[in-house]
Amino acid sequence: DLLLEGPCVDDPQDWGGAKVCGLLTEVIDPWVLVGVGVNVNILPEAMPSALAYPATSLRIALRREVELALVRRAMLGAVVAGVLGG
Repeated sequence: DLLLEGPCVDDPQDWGGAKVCGLLTEVIDPWVLVGVGVNVNILPEAMPSALAYPATSLRIALRREVELALVRRAMLGAVVAGVLGG
């Protein structure tokens, strides 16, 4: 379960002022492609030091390793619910 306790997601992509995910969009007329990137199990020492914005990962924020399949299911479930209006 990815229910989060403790830190609050301030912005859709921020966690305590640090970026945990991002969106990339590209227009290929007549379509708009959307890509989603989530920092899941990146350790603090693996974070690049020269970033424009501070970054974090779910693993850092939750202080435990996160199962990738759980993240995929949660994200796909959110997309399907959004598409189906649920």
